[in-house]
Amino acid sequence: MKFLITGATGLIGSALIDNLLKNAHTVNFLTTRKEKLLTKTNFKGFLWNPTKGEIDESCIEGVDVIVHLAGASINKPWTKNYKEILLNSRTQASKLLYNCIEKNPTNQVKYILCASAIGIYPNHSTILFTEEWNPNPVSFMERLVTKWEEENKKLIRLVPQGCLMRIGLVLSTKGGILSTLLQSMQTRLAIYFGNGRQWQSWIHIDDIVALFSKAIDNKWTGIFNAVSPTPVTQKTLMKTIARKLKNPSLLLSFPSFIFKVILGERSALVLNSQKVSAQKSLQKGYTFRYPTIEEAILSFKKK
Repeated sequence: MKFLITGATGLIGSALIDNLLKNAHTVNFLTTRKEKLLTKTNFKGFLWNPTKGEIDESCIEGVDVIVHLAGASINKPWTKNYKEILLNSRTQASKLLYNCIEKNPTNQVKYILCASAIGIYPNHSTILFTEEWNPNPVSFMERLVTKWEEENKKLIRLVPQGCLMRIGLVLSTKGGILSTLLQSMQTRLAIYFGNGRQWQSWIHIDDIVALFSKAIDNKWTGIFNAVSPTPVTQKTLMKTIARKLKNPSLLLSFPSFIFKVILGERSALVLNSQKVSAQKSLQKGYTFRYPTIEEAILSFKKK
């Protein structure tokens, strides 16, 4: 099959592309930077600029599947201007893809998988969130993801089939939260925030790539939570990393009120609790390679 990938240089995008090329697929990707343009065997880059509404429309020629992951990083200060960037980088990118497909009625795109995030769910200590949750956005993150999904749903409706993947905390040594936590442990300190009882719904990088592949191969439709079946508390996550990697770190709590003062709204990324269900993916027949946090952390030790 021939794929078009947005967000190709991100943590998930780069892992997905590696897997697709290993399995003899052809990959086009979109980038905003000319220096990132590459043309190799079965791998070609195309320019776009969602902010300016510019895209090389030849990027969709012969494409069967689009995996749309583009969006600015949430791990930067949430100033008023950057909040606009976070929203526009998602909604404008989706609108640009929409226009590109709509203006090319002879395109052969049969399936679109769009990224979303579990940030659409509110902060709660006991609810197990499923895909049937009816969003009532209050926080900035909830509003951001809700608007993002609205545009992605329009995009998916242009083609025969597609799905939204609400992605949890992605565990990888190449980036994301695990990489950050491992760096913090270089000081022999394993830090959790507040009381550490907030739920963390996570997924191993290998599982997210395999889950995407399963969804595409089997033409899943609708919304799916891209999380493992065993969420853990933040304190348990830190304990497990320290224990399984045999890093004798001192487990300490960082007061939540200090973190809120330092990061403001962005502190919600580590202080909020979201216990998210993977049951729908399991019912579709997906078998997680790393269903528990212990197995996931040990896999990185072996690598």
